Amino acid sequence: MKINFDNETNVITIQDDHKRNNIITGASLIFCILASGWNLIHHLSEGFDFLNWVSLISLILLIFAVIYRISFIVFKTTYQSQIKVEEIDYVKIKKIFKWKTFYFSLKNGKRKEVMVTLNPNGFATLTELCNNFGIEMRPNQNL
Repeated sequence: MKINFDNETNVITIQDDHKRNNIITGASLIFCILASGWNLIHHLSEGFDFLNWVSLISLILLIFAVIYRISFIVFKTTYQSQIKVEEIDYVKIKKIFKWKTFYFSLKNGKRKEVMVTLNPNGFATLTELCNNFGIEMRPNQNL
């Protein structure tokens, strides 16, 4: 992944494989739904026991997870590789365990997730660039 900030044109260029990762995640969830459904249909002839109830509940949960993830990807995520600074509403910094990641929230309601962890130098560089461009930063409460 590479992130380039162009000061002349005020464009941020992000080169990532986020779209490919989302496709792989969706395909694996759909495979789990098919496998769980096959398990449910295959064991249905033997009677409805505890294993079938577990399979049915996991199938229902997987279906809701796939619907939620696909709707989030379609309606709330963008795959633009070049984002103008004027389109960025704020930068949200997330902390997951000991790693800091971030995403750009755009003014049209969508967001561009950046799948890179920030080390202390990268965090300082991102803060400086956001201040230079006039982009608001919203850190998590527990940073």
